[in-house]
Amino acid sequence: MPQQPPLHIVSSPEAVWQQPGLPLDAAPGPCNLLSTGRHRHEWEGFGGCFNELGWDALQRLDPAARREILDGLFGEEVLHLEIGRLPMGASDYALSWHSYDETDGDLELSDFSIERDRERLFPFVKEALARRPGVVFTRYQIVDAVKGEDYPVTDRSVDVQIVGLRKKLKKYGKLIETVRGVGYRFSAQARTGAA
Repeated sequence: MPQQPPLHIVSSPEAVWQQPGLPLDAAPGPCNLLSTGRHRHEWEGFGGCFNELGWDALQRLDPAARREILDGLFGEEVLHLEIGRLPMGASDYALSWHSYDETDGDLELSDFSIERDRERLFPFVKEALARRPGVVFTRYQIVDAVKGEDYPVTDRSVDVQIVGLRKKLKKYGKLIETVRGVGYRFSAQARTGAA
């Protein structure tokens, strides 16, 4: 397959998903990556962060263009992103500041709610999962995503944290499935949008 030129897409409040082109010195050329021979971490793939601003930009596109971009990001043919991070609460890429419990002093988290994520993040995740059905996250992938590489943890401690997360998510906790001996995945109900 012939080498494709790099694709450069930028968005601004005035114009979303524009392709301005790249300067001539950004054209594909020989690789200048130096290999030292040291092995530090097993390569698990490329990924990104699901976020409200990204989903908002995608929603401004017509359905065919949105589908083409999502296929390019998560499908088998183009980027094939394999790792997706979810922000907990507001991040730099949220539409506005928020938390999962806006009630002062609610230490029991009785007003805990993920409704905002159900509206603004879950659809993005579901689109990615539709292109990668049944993907399983190992316990170590989960720990790396939350705590970073080389964080000391046992399989059982991850399982205990998942049990706690399911309890906090209340009726939505059932959307996290255990894959015995491997890790966790979103249930078929979550992947199909029936949740």
